[in-house]
Amino acid sequence: MPKRPDVPVLLIDGVCSLCEGATRFILDNEREDASPLRFGSLQDDAAKPLLEASGLPPDYLEGVVLVGPEQTLTGSDAALVLMRRLRQPWPALSAVGRWMPRPAREAIYRWVARNRYRWFGTKDVCGLPTEAERRRML
Repeated sequence: MPKRPDVPVLLIDGVCSLCEGATRFILDNEREDASPLRFGSLQDDAAKPLLEASGLPPDYLEGVVLVGPEQTLTGSDAALVLMRRLRQPWPALSAVGRWMPRPAREAIYRWVARNRYRWFGTKDVCGLPTEAERRRML
């Protein structure tokens, strides 16, 4: 069984414009006291062992995956945890989101995920990361 990461790793669909925009938003709005977080693309070979360690198929592309040292979160659960890493009002909105029944939250997440290419498009090339951002990538 592959080893789990020492710090959480956010895996996104590397061609999805919405996913790249969300990652950029996280980088721009993280709280200074947030624990370390690394980033990677679900399509990258470096993600495959993390997906395997999480019990997910190597071709998983259904949404974001947050692989931590002890657990893996996907979909709306991952999104809520990621929101807590950000400056206000996002942690407060995450708390409100946890009150929504998980099946309803997940249905909304899956609806957006299914339509992400149609609504937001795809990218062949990602934006050029800074040196600090590059150090956080898989």
